[in-house]
Amino acid sequence: MIGFQTWFARRGLVVLAALTLAAGVASLFIGAGGAVGASPDGEVGYFLTSRVPRTIALLLAGTAMALSGMIMQMLARNRFAEPSTAGTIDSATLGVLIVMIFAPGMPVLGKMAAGTVAALVGTALFMLILRRMPMRDPLM
Repeated sequence: MIGFQTWFARRGLVVLAALTLAAGVASLFIGAGGAVGASPDGEVGYFLTSRVPRTIALLLAGTAMALSGMIMQMLARNRFAEPSTAGTIDSATLGVLIVMIFAPGMPVLGKMAAGTVAALVGTALFMLILRRMPMRDPLM
């Protein structure tokens, strides 16, 4: 008889993909407006202009966060490291704050670019500090 861990290890990716697909379909039907006929264009227009792009953006954002966490763990050689503990999120917030103070009229795309650059600089600074630190303990 196959144990649960062995079964899940063999079929885990399929199960997780099915759960993600089910959550994506459920996301299409969650919102302020009704699912059917909520816009003048009807059901299809409302889904294509509002719900489908939102669901795709959620899936892409989740994928990007998972990949950035994995990359951060590999670079730091620490399985507990993640972008929020490395100061990446705080660096991005600082970059956006600086832009909002010194250039409040900048378009949203410019603020996003400033946040991205600040996040990259903050992460590079973290990695530079980490590289100079002696690695005696794997949990460090």
